[in-house]
Amino acid sequence: MPLLHKGLRNSAPHGLAEVRGATGKQRVRPVAKKRHPPVALRLGDRQATRGFHAGIFGKVLCADGLLTDATTVHTIQRCLHHTDCAGGAPRAERSPVATALPTAEWVRPVREHLLGRLSDRVRGWAVNGEVLPGAELASIVDELLTETVRMGCSDIHLTPYSDRVIVRVRIDGAMLDVLQLPLPAGMHMIRHFKVSAGLDPTHSFRPSDARQTRLVDGHEVDLRLACAPCIAGESLAIRLLSPQRLKRTVEDLGLCEPERCPIEQWLAGSAGMLLATGPTGSGKTTTLCALLHELKMTDRSVVTIEDPVEYQIDGVTQMQVDERHGLTFAEGLRAMLRLDADYLLSGEIRDAETAQVALEASTSGRVLMSTLHSRDAFGAVTALRNWGLADHEIGTCLSMVIAQRLVRKLCPHCRRRGAPSETSVQWLTVRGLPTPKSTWHAAGCSECHEIGYAGRTGVFEVWSLGENAYHMILAHTDERTLREAMVAAGHRPLILDGISMAAQGIISLDELRWLGSLYVPPTGTPAAKLLQQTLSE
Repeated sequence: MPLLHKGLRNSAPHGLAEVRGATGKQRVRPVAKKRHPPVALRLGDRQATRGFHAGIFGKVLCADGLLTDATTVHTIQRCLHHTDCAGGAPRAERSPVATALPTAEWVRPVREHLLGRLSDRVRGWAVNGEVLPGAELASIVDELLTETVRMGCSDIHLTPYSDRVIVRVRIDGAMLDVLQLPLPAGMHMIRHFKVSAGLDPTHSFRPSDARQTRLVDGHEVDLRLACAPCIAGESLAIRLLSPQRLKRTVEDLGLCEPERCPIEQWLAGSAGMLLATGPTGSGKTTTLCALLHELKMTDRSVVTIEDPVEYQIDGVTQMQVDERHGLTFAEGLRAMLRLDADYLLSGEIRDAETAQVALEASTSGRVLMSTLHSRDAFGAVTALRNWGLADHEIGTCLSMVIAQRLVRKLCPHCRRRGAPSETSVQWLTVRGLPTPKSTWHAAGCSECHEIGYAGRTGVFEVWSLGENAYHMILAHTDERTLREAMVAAGHRPLILDGISMAAQGIISLDELRWLGSLYVPPTGTPAAKLLQQTLSE
């Protein structure tokens, strides 16, 4: 445990001497202007405590060394939180020991080359141990945002650990470490992001979030910030939402001809309920937004209820869930019916009440689109049953289910063809599939930042419910039997679309393997024959 000055040791609940003035309010006892015994950063670590002294003068917390120990900072900030001190963030000055770059090797590779000259600039700031002026720090943050947007990153994470802050970015779904900073420098950058988004820069004991729009590289980018207190400090995650990414049509989703045709037919004569299914982060919202872009061009009213509204779409009326004021998905759907909407979009069906209201909306002549978590298209029937919907209600309202996953695309500039990897051979053998003689692999070049992948695409399964499916659902056929019957009748499962894309060199077999357990059609079915033929070519 860190040691505190004796004036703060035997005190009120959070280490403060309880002093009541004329007003009767609890105050921090002023400390004489003299140097106090050092605060130990680590028990027995004398070198780390050298030159570190802290005291409270009046209402402002001052420090003549950097506050590097997470527990010490945490304790002092709790003192400020429970008194009427309004000093804000602790003032920090240069301390060579505290600001030195961590010498211990990090558990993962740090790809500083991805940020180019920015990594050299940040490293120089960290090594010198300077407390940068606001304008210079803002310049570094702007350059960080510019580089990440140019690389196509979707998220930036600033995660504190015991002796450093790691900056990570998500590129095409993969998290990569790109910078490591000393703890004070990293926390300085986190506070800058919080201030620019209108959040309290001091350490928070509750999760908080904010949203702001910034001009990055000549384009408007929405930043969605989320902060959470962790054992080593406050962690910050930033979602980068670029409106340019949303301007996609159905043709841009990566659907092959057998999957795209049913969706285009549904758009031409849409009715009932359309569900996009898959795990979190599988691109369901992107698919629905592509459908919205098609529908907004029609002479119909389109209204959505989302949590949260990630992209604002012109020509579409959008509502955001606000549970604090009673606006849930279910209440939003009821309001949308009163708005006389033709097309309704509910961000997610997550409870029985929302499922029931969605059913009522889709059976009232409106078209409803929503998302659901299920393993494949046929799992949507089981999910709706679990929400309390009857079989005749599901069979009547459900018209189409789109199951999907997101996979990384091979870089077209450096992909290479070679023998399949041992893990891919094992993966195919376990599923009873033949092993191809050669497959496409990731290599890495300057165009893809030496990653081997560039962009992402979807692997799809589209189930358009017909008369046969309606009667099977009405007879309470279980999910497995329903799936096998539809595949035997010519339905294309997810794995068939993935294998076809791997054969064309769009994705790798290794990337397909990460999708987890995929249904393999039984021998003799049309889908199984196509799989055998595709892998044998």
